[in-house]
Amino acid sequence: MVITGIRKDVLLLGLIRAFSIVVTLSSVVLLSRVLGPTEYGRLSTVLAILPLLCIPGSGGIGPLVLRGVAGYWDNNPSRLSGLLRFVSIWVGIISLATVVLTALAWESGLYRGTQDISNLLLVGGILVVLKGYMAFAASALQGARKVVISQLVEQLVVPATALTIYGLLALSEYLDLVFALAGQALSVLIGLAIMLYGFSSCLRSQPSASPEYSLEEWLPSIKRFSILATLSIISSQQPVLLTSLLGSAEDVGYLKVSISAGLVISLPLMVINQAITPRLTVAAIENDRAKMEHISKTTARYSLLLALPAAIVLLVFSHEVISGVFGAAYLGGGVGILYVIVIGHLVNVACGPVGLVLNMSGREKSTLVWMFVSLCLTSIASILLIPEYGAIGAALAATFGLVLWNLLLLWEVKRHFGFSAAVL
Repeated sequence: MVITGIRKDVLLLGLIRAFSIVVTLSSVVLLSRVLGPTEYGRLSTVLAILPLLCIPGSGGIGPLVLRGVAGYWDNNPSRLSGLLRFVSIWVGIISLATVVLTALAWESGLYRGTQDISNLLLVGGILVVLKGYMAFAASALQGARKVVISQLVEQLVVPATALTIYGLLALSEYLDLVFALAGQALSVLIGLAIMLYGFSSCLRSQPSASPEYSLEEWLPSIKRFSILATLSIISSQQPVLLTSLLGSAEDVGYLKVSISAGLVISLPLMVINQAITPRLTVAAIENDRAKMEHISKTTARYSLLLALPAAIVLLVFSHEVISGVFGAAYLGGGVGILYVIVIGHLVNVACGPVGLVLNMSGREKSTLVWMFVSLCLTSIASILLIPEYGAIGAALAATFGLVLWNLLLLWEVKRHFGFSAAVL
């Protein structure tokens, strides 16, 4: 079996990821049922905008901090101290500036969306700063070789705390858009406090040293990593963002619940990818293409085998799933949205870990190029389909982009390595 011989901490990371998705989906169910399509659509729009606002302050600092802390930890305490001080100042100043500029741009009418979410963005500004510092703390912990603790807090403690807060607010009938965002901010604050305490404990083993700075190295790294983060975030948030611009709040709500339900299908691939990464990396370094093909195909087959039951349930009992899990109000968007999303996720799983194969073999540039191409074509499809067809148009465009990206990466793997990473 693929995961035979994988270290226990890697398996634990996979389990944390799986539980994180389950908890996150539970929050989606609770919020969608309590708020309804229109209000949940407005909340989803804000939650799609916030990651973009995080990019200037923290989008590029994660890999820099992880790599820097790991590299400086044992032999350069002065550079370590300088890096931590520089990044803490960078995150605070740039995040605050981004929030202020966004608020000014919003008030000046530069945004021409169909929804009034000004009050939510003001509350969300607090989240931007908190998320920036949490990305900093999480990367610092990982660089200090506390990967499991970092992921446990970020992927499980924070979502579980948010779910608990949502549940308490719903029981007391106080759960609305502002309180939902405030609850998320509180959960991030709690997670950040835990991470900072954990990293401070690790720092006690470091000798005191005067900070030494290397801005000529750090600033270009932030720029490169920010570009990568921007493409990745835009790609993941594009359906909701374009639907909020070109459609209605109800369309966003209908689309978001179907996307959330569809994540169940890709869950096996996400978890197995987490577990196979070390072995796939070693095989790529050794240029062992036979082993790379075996790992890739086995991953695709196990993932599809585990995903098919969920896909069948979503396709056959789509009415019951939408009305029973998210609420009958979401049937107003039609079950066709869910059908389209499910098909896209099935293709994604059947294609296997194509992106991982390229990234772990040093060909991440190819992944970015084809991501950019599919992003542009998906945007064109969205502009053409959403004004006329609403949420189903957004689902068709998103699925088109996902399928296209997977097929392009499959071709890239075949061209470079001579094998297919897909099921067949």
